[in-house]
Amino acid sequence: MHEYDRKTFVAALAGLVAAGTCPARAGAQDLTALRIGYAPREPMSEVLQAQALGLFAQHKINVQGQVANNGAASMSALLGGSLDIAVSNSLQLLQAHSHNVRIVILAPGGIHDSRFPTTKLAVAADSPIMTPRELNGKIVGGATVGGLDQLVVSMLVDKNGGDSSSVKFVELPQPEMVQALVQGRVAAAHISEPELSAGGDRIRAIGDAETALSPIFVQTAWFATSDWLAANKDVARRFADAIFAGGRWAMANPVAAAVNLQNAFGLKEGKALQRFAVGFDANAFQVVSDAAVKYKMLTPVPLTGFIWDGR
Repeated sequence: MHEYDRKTFVAALAGLVAAGTCPARAGAQDLTALRIGYAPREPMSEVLQAQALGLFAQHKINVQGQVANNGAASMSALLGGSLDIAVSNSLQLLQAHSHNVRIVILAPGGIHDSRFPTTKLAVAADSPIMTPRELNGKIVGGATVGGLDQLVVSMLVDKNGGDSSSVKFVELPQPEMVQALVQGRVAAAHISEPELSAGGDRIRAIGDAETALSPIFVQTAWFATSDWLAANKDVARRFADAIFAGGRWAMANPVAAAVNLQNAFGLKEGKALQRFAVGFDANAFQVVSDAAVKYKMLTPVPLTGFIWDGR
């Protein structure tokens, strides 16, 4: 994990200031410092958009961002005391909660919306596999084993008449998935943008695995320890408001949002497709929880007290 280089925002901020859309910044002495952890992926990028727009300063917050490889690394840093707030995928957070890890969801983040798919289950272009049911006994790559990727792919395989219990899941970083398919190291992979589009004619999609779970569900969420939230509810509200505003702006300005993603994360997209939550929703995790329990990736656990309602 490393300190986020704020120079990456210069180009985006210059354009925003020139367009007159960047609000005036409060004096540094008026800002609450927050150590924020996130991975450089689009479902976790509201923090980038909010920072580029000056929304954190508007909400009297000074973000000290730390980029990690994934949500698990950010969670470890948060539990170790080096972060105040972090983001991870919904299933990982539910699994931590089921093991009595003292975390609480501050705000839902990235949302899967079947009208704006950003991930697909794909195979090599010359693969004989045409449908998910043909993955029985095959090796499938995902960002995590036993996590959200495995859950949604399993549901897609089973809904298409296959047997997900026969599929072997292996962990692959997103940038390596296309090459792993082309080389035949995996039969299929759950690939997200921008790698999905960058795969071009080397790969071929065979299904929308996330929609197999639900047309709409929470992919990622921002969280803190329950002790931190108890002592910082006003700061948490301001953070959530800035995050929601950043997500709302990104959805309304997909081309400009894509420019910010490239400047900060090196993600090359013509326009950003990611959907984001724009308010609190205490029931937002239920569909993920129910599916994970069914697939024995989660023990039943009450969500009361786990998802903050903003009050």
